[in-house]
Amino acid sequence: MSELRAKMIEQMQLHRKAPGTQVQYVRAIADLARYYWRAPNWRAPDQLSPQEIRAYLHHLLTERQLAWSSCNVAAAAIHFFYVDTLGRTPMELNLPPRPGQKQ
Repeated sequence: MSELRAKMIEQMQLHRKAPGTQVQYVRAIADLARYYWRAPNWRAPDQLSPQEIRAYLHHLLTERQLAWSSCNVAAAAIHFFYVDTLGRTPMELNLPPRPGQKQ
């Protein structure tokens, strides 16, 4: 297990995240890493820019056509990873509102 993954799991346990949430969050960050692993200039998830994170969420919504709820889980996992695990400033992920929901 990587050091970052272990740190994220420890933080989730300290924040009392449910076991199922922990599994989903770890999977979401692993998917993010796999997505950029295929890119020409591979970098670890902790080295990605906010623009690259937003591009990944756009990819989930448009190319993979995941449900809004799945994209929301990914966005929550990314937020947790960057803010709670890495201690970075929160970023605007700009996930569009749930379809059919009034703004």
